[in-house]
Amino acid sequence: MAVREGGEMKEYTEKRIKMIYNQDMNPCPVCGSWHFRAQTPIQLELDAGDIENPRKAIGKFVAAHKDGPPMLKGPCFFMCFDCGHKGPAVDCSGRTSEEVGQDPVVWKEMKRLWNEQAPNVAPKA
Repeated sequence: MAVREGGEMKEYTEKRIKMIYNQDMNPCPVCGSWHFRAQTPIQLELDAGDIENPRKAIGKFVAAHKDGPPMLKGPCFFMCFDCGHKGPAVDCSGRTSEEVGQDPVVWKEMKRLWNEQAPNVAPKA
C-alpha cells in the first residue's frame, strides 16, 4: 500500500516495517497488509460538531496537551490502516502518552501480541 507522506509516496513493505519496529513483524492477519501502526488513544472528548468543524477538534487536541502529555483513554494496540483490524491491546489506563511511548516493556508486549495472531491470509507483496 502506498501512502503519501510529506509530498512523497511511502510503500509499506515487510522491509520498511522491520526498520520501523526494529524486529520482524507479521502482516495484518485479516488482510495481509503491511500498513499498520501503533495506536495510543488519548483522552479527548469529541462530539458530532467536532467532526463537522475540524478547527474545533484541533482546538480540543491542543487544549488536551496544554498542561503536558494527556492521559490515555485506555488500551494501546496496533491497527491496520487498510482493513481497520485492531490487534490485541495492552492496558495503559492512567498513564500518559509520553510514559507509554518511552516504556520498552509496553512496546515489546504490543509487538509480541501482534505477532502471535493467527494469519487468515497470505501477506501482500
